Amino acid sequence: MRYRLGLLAIAAVTTALLTPTLIAPPAAQAGKGCGTLRVGESKAKVGVQRGRVSCSGARRIVKRNYFYRGRMVRGWFCYTAKGQGRLAGVCTPGRGDPDFARRRIRVFTTG
Repeated sequence: MRYRLGLLAIAAVTTALLTPTLIAPPAAQAGKGCGTLRVGESKAKVGVQRGRVSCSGARRIVKRNYFYRGRMVRGWFCYTAKGQGRLAGVCTPGRGDPDFARRRIRVFTTG
């Protein structure tokens, strides 16, 4: 009986600690917000989700590689998101899976 109560207590504490992490809003997962970028008629919010990327660098990468304005930043590739709410795209170094990239920039629609 004591063993079961101990396991229930551990399960309750674990659930209480993990629940806020699992249901955190996307804005809390974005890491660092870098403001709104306006390119022509389009506006997008830029955020560095993972890795060491400066805001000016992130905005430059999104402007050149995602919106195709100016000379592309070498080594960075941007992908368009499909059906994920306000997420418009993601930029990562290299052509690998963006979910496992060490550095990741996210692009959100505004409006």
